[in-house]
Amino acid sequence: MYYCQHLDNIGQAFYSRLDVLNKLFDSVKEVLRFMYYKAIVKWISKQNGGRVSPPPEGTRYCPLIKIDNYAENPDWSIDFVCTKLNKDAMFIEFTSLSEEAPLHLLSINEVYGIYEGKKKVAELKLI
Repeated sequence: MYYCQHLDNIGQAFYSRLDVLNKLFDSVKEVLRFMYYKAIVKWISKQNGGRVSPPPEGTRYCPLIKIDNYAENPDWSIDFVCTKLNKDAMFIEFTSLSEEAPLHLLSINEVYGIYEGKKKVAELKLI
């Protein structure tokens, strides 16, 4: 009897700790949901198939980013506010519009396509 009761106590302690870990994991996911990434956006000119002009400074912009190494669904919406244009590029901080977005797959110094629908309008380089 004592042995079964001891196992029962161990099981309860295990599930109690598991519950704490699940709550901690949920908290970490909530923090990561609002994590911002730094990048340089280089706009593609209209002559090369891009936009007529980049969005004006201060504009909230939510294009698609194509994450090629995520085959399940490579297109995700990101969110950033356009900054001052320096030649054809701007420094930005961005996040995702979806908490499920696999932004953890992005790599520093890699270049990703930025799209308005199917039209590639810029390239984003994570810094």
